[in-house]
Amino acid sequence: MDDIQLASRIVDLSQGTYDVRGLPSWMINSQVAPFFRMMKWNVEQLNNLHKHVIIPATNGNYTPLLMSLTSGLVGGYIAKEVREKISNKKLNVPTLTELKNSEGSTGDKIHGAAYAAAAAISYSGVMGFLGEILKTIGDVSYKNKPQGFNFPAIEVVTDVVDNISDAAQAIVQEGEDPFKVLPELTKNLLSNNIQAGRLIVNWASDQKTNETSKQKRDLRVYKQLSGKNYSAQTLPQNVNPYVGMDAKKFQKIDNIKELIPEAKRLVKETITKNKGNAEGMKAGLQKLKSGAVTTFPSIDNAPDEFAKYYKYLVKVYGPEEAKRRLKSYNKQRGVNQFRRSLIPSLD
Repeated sequence: MDDIQLASRIVDLSQGTYDVRGLPSWMINSQVAPFFRMMKWNVEQLNNLHKHVIIPATNGNYTPLLMSLTSGLVGGYIAKEVREKISNKKLNVPTLTELKNSEGSTGDKIHGAAYAAAAAISYSGVMGFLGEILKTIGDVSYKNKPQGFNFPAIEVVTDVVDNISDAAQAIVQEGEDPFKVLPELTKNLLSNNIQAGRLIVNWASDQKTNETSKQKRDLRVYKQLSGKNYSAQTLPQNVNPYVGMDAKKFQKIDNIKELIPEAKRLVKETITKNKGNAEGMKAGLQKLKSGAVTTFPSIDNAPDEFAKYYKYLVKVYGPEEAKRRLKSYNKQRGVNQFRRSLIPSLD
């Protein structure tokens, strides 16, 4: 075999041939083939893994297996870092520093390390479809939204229908402003179903939104590695994201000068909308009062846990970053208390 043929074989192994050399016939030419179009590369990589790694290992040659695992872990780590930089968003997979400084049990740390390893192998693609399965198992075990293998065409149609239905219900039945709902609908459709749109939304979001999202992710990973309770990373059923958009926006305002006139406007709208409906008015005002700072454990309800998390941040990110986050938390907590004081109660 000359150098050109060798190079051609290496390219075929890495990028796939997409023909009978690496895929079963039913994935190439059958009635169900279109549903697996986006899974061809992963399936072919799994077949190559079986042929060039697993079979040699069963015959006593472990070198290909060790090389595949090593390249998968190292390559996956690099791929993860690149993905986070490009998307401007931290992934849910724990880092080595987070694993090292977690106060969880040995079992919690092994669980976290196994999840990180499965994610790295998935990102590198060395195990193909098997890597996606391992990553998905890790996602489910940590109550994260699975990002592995899927049926893109079906998921896109379902997501589009659900979002349009929710938006229509919010406008027609709940009286939401269409000029506020439609831009939010467009943003959700782009970020949910188009990779380029997802990147644009991530980079176009204001710095405070991105920072809050990253800090929520850090707290969630801390809870996962420490064996604490945490909620599933899915939208609760029967929750319409387009209902109560003004209240959600009001909860995010951190400028006191903006809070006062906005509070007056929303209270007036709530009273007018629910005139003669005491229960509806009470619920509407309560929504305006709701909203907590979720970047730290509650200092009121769990002061010990609050202190532990602060120490964890010092170890993982350093004292200056920990102090900055604590200052931001205290500021937002004070703003929230002031915001609630602007809303009357009917109790």
